[in-house]
Amino acid sequence: MDDARPTKTLVGTLLFQFVRDSTGGMVNTRELRGKPMVLLFVPSPEEQGCRLYLQAFADDIAEYQRLDAVVVAVSTASSDAVQESALPVIWGAHDLFVQFRLVQETRLRVGVVIVDRYGIVDQCFSAVDCSGLPGEPRIAQLLQGAESVCPECGVPEARWLEATE
Repeated sequence: MDDARPTKTLVGTLLFQFVRDSTGGMVNTRELRGKPMVLLFVPSPEEQGCRLYLQAFADDIAEYQRLDAVVVAVSTASSDAVQESALPVIWGAHDLFVQFRLVQETRLRVGVVIVDRYGIVDQCFSAVDCSGLPGEPRIAQLLQGAESVCPECGVPEARWLEATE
């Protein structure tokens, strides 16, 4: 059962900047400005359901590369507990779960945050476990939608590009 809840409180806000080490090297949100991002919050990336969820993104990484998007997993696990994966995984990031409001009554929730190329949070979802989050195809679709809208006026890109030609 899909128990994903859109989290409206962060939508429309500028992504706060952070620099973190990950299994794929440093992740610096300031340097990534200009690229859309998908942040996948999974407290334990080695837990079966979360591992399968992350693998779906890794399997479709070519689509995210085509969009020039960055996909990063965020975990509270220690660096020792995080294994190499096709996606970079930021470890020991309990504070990021707090900042993204993914702590409910001291329990960590899983989540997905979609950030457009302007650094604006476009979509946020949270759930009890990874099976409750929107699937990878839906996230890719939402990311494409975020990238096809003018940030100033909300008009679909096809219309605002025509107006500027």
